[in-house]
Amino acid sequence: MTKHSEKTEPSNSTKPVLTTVFLAPYLPYGLKGNYLLSDVVPDAKYELRNKLLTTDNFDFFLKYAKPILRPIEEVEKYFEKLYSSLEHQDVTDYFDADFLASHDNIEIQEIQLLEAEQLPYGTLKVLLKHHFDVFDLISQGLAVSIYDAY
Repeated sequence: MTKHSEKTEPSNSTKPVLTTVFLAPYLPYGLKGNYLLSDVVPDAKYELRNKLLTTDNFDFFLKYAKPILRPIEEVEKYFEKLYSSLEHQDVTDYFDADFLASHDNIEIQEIQLLEAEQLPYGTLKVLLKHHFDVFDLISQGLAVSIYDAY
């Protein structure tokens, strides 16, 4: 018996699929996704639409939509602009050099090299809130970059 990756369909172990494990963490943070209307309505014209992820449309999102995410490589540059801002206190708290150093001596430029499970919980929550691709979904074709979405 072969073991299948949790990122692939059981019937086709080479085709990755979007699963609840990767989508659910973004649920509280207003994530949007793109979908083709013709995938939902067979006779519809080719039209790209976007949809906000909610608990009510979670299954629809899994089946038809691709999350719109920010590439993880932009972490350092993106949060540099928000650091020390009062409206982004969570960024200041969880991307502080001392905080990250206290968690396995992580440096902000190394975040893009780590698996989500290796990140401090607070830092991971901030990445999810700002729609960063912490699960490497863009490279697998399961999500679209914020720059390619509209």
